[in-house]
Amino acid sequence: MDTIDLTLVEEHVEEEAPSPGRQRRGWTRSPFLAFGLVVILAGTLSGVIPFRDILARNRQVEITQEQLDAVRAENALLEQQIAALGSTTGIERLAREQFGLVFEGEVSYVVETTAVEPAAVVPPLSVDDSSPWYAKVWNYLTGRDLVPDEQP
Repeated sequence: MDTIDLTLVEEHVEEEAPSPGRQRRGWTRSPFLAFGLVVILAGTLSGVIPFRDILARNRQVEITQEQLDAVRAENALLEQQIAALGSTTGIERLAREQFGLVFEGEVSYVVETTAVEPAAVVPPLSVDDSSPWYAKVWNYLTGRDLVPDEQP
């Protein structure tokens, strides 16, 4: 009988060792990178970098854009009213509705109604604690506390 040798053959693969220059460069960059991140974080938190002001200004731009859109929609409505007043029927309708004018020979009736005012309800005084603490912190960090959501 023949014997079979089942020994494992190990292949000798030489791994390329990193050059000393590459290894040192990686280690020397890490402290500078960490220091840079700490400086940026400290600048942001201390207010040197106006992070909150930038975010507040962006929110102000969004609010102003919404107001501009509302004014443009109102202008479009007014332009439609101007176009309607360009005809005699539009002017007649306006004279009848707003001024109560009628043609000669027509009878005008005015019905007056009295509005009943509901009793005044005084809401209880409450502190605005509707938002949780983490929302208040987020609003502080993003500058939303500097710009109100709605402008008069």
